[in-house]
Amino acid sequence: MIKLNRTVEYGLMALRYLGEKSAFELSSAGEVSEALSISFDTTARVMQLLSQKNILKVEHGAGGGYRLNRNLEQISLGEFISAIEGTRGLVKCLNPDSICEISSTCNISSPVQVINSKLNKFYENLTLQEIFSDSAVNSVDSFSSKDSIESSNFSVRQKRPETKEVNDGP
Repeated sequence: MIKLNRTVEYGLMALRYLGEKSAFELSSAGEVSEALSISFDTTARVMQLLSQKNILKVEHGAGGGYRLNRNLEQISLGEFISAIEGTRGLVKCLNPDSICEISSTCNISSPVQVINSKLNKFYENLTLQEIFSDSAVNSVDSFSSKDSIESSNFSVRQKRPETKEVNDGP
């Protein structure tokens, strides 16, 4: 299962908090961390990263703070995660700054690249507004594994067992 790290979680929490405010209302990292009962240091670091990637707008000085630079429907989950974590692959060999020790013998490199590509496409097509909307939360509650299998582009083929012909004749 793919996990969101704490930094991504705090970033999502901060963006949802800011998204519930008026378009020009500023909030400090301290206000956000206090309102959500999360670490100030991590919240401040995440909000700074998001402002460097133009997801948040920062205004310095007395009375300054952060606000959304764009609507949540214009920010994809993929852009958001990349802003915080940089470019990452599903496994070590897909990370541009990593060297995989077993790359010469790996027999799943291509399938893992396909999974990684599909996940990245999914993240790029999912907006933060969709994630935060009440209808998205309700649709998760009604989601079934049968829907997942039927809507998937993957197909599973069962391999038939090999049979030997037995010749009892002369």
